[in-house]
Amino acid sequence: MAETQTSEMEERLKQERDAAIRKGRFGSPVTIVDGEPFWSARRLAQVEK
Repeated sequence: MAETQTSEMEERLKQERDAAIRKGRFGSPVTIVDGEPFWSARRLAQVEK
């Protein structure tokens, strides 16, 4: 748990958040396949197809 409280991890979180925003992601979980977003774990079967 202490490892998650480092400034390096805080910076990584900010980078990942900013990258997600640039890609148009919002909410969680979201999976993007071939540019198409699939929201929620209930859509994982569609992702497989």
